[in-house]
Parts: sequence; structure tokens; C-alpha cells
Amino acid sequence: MRLINQKSLPYHVDIPYDRVWLAAEGTVVIAYDGIQNVTLGKYSSQENAVKAINKLHTKIEQLGSITDYRIFVFPEEAEL
Repeated sequence: MRLINQKSLPYHVDIPYDRVWLAAEGTVVIAYDGIQNVTLGKYSSQENAVKAINKLHTKIEQLGSITDYRIFVFPEEAEL
């Protein structure tokens, strides 16, 4: 699965989910690969950042695998 950052962020990020771990740090969802990190979403609260990660988990459960060649675009605030 590929992770795509929010469309409202000023840059485009497309990363493989199986090579990173995610963190909701305050109001931001960040992907880490052990060397660098990248912001995937910015929200008004930590609760909404966690909701965005939970949407990803729901999508993975629906697909049944993270190795499926699909994408997940981090939702905008209004989509939560």
C-alpha cells in the first residue's frame, strides 16, 4: 500500500506503508523510516490526527493486506 499526504499540504509525498511507522504527534501525522520523517497530515486536534490513522487501519482491514497495490490519501480535516 502507498501512503499519500493531504492534498492541502505544499508538497506531494508518496511512500510505501510497509517501510515506515506512523505517529500522531500533537496535531500532525508523521511517517518515520528510521532516518528521516515526513508529514502526512495536519489537523486541528490530536484526536483528529488519531482519527486519520484509524481511517487508514479501517482501509487496511477492508483490503485484507498492506501489500495490495492500493493507495491511501490522508483525509483533509473536513473529511473526518
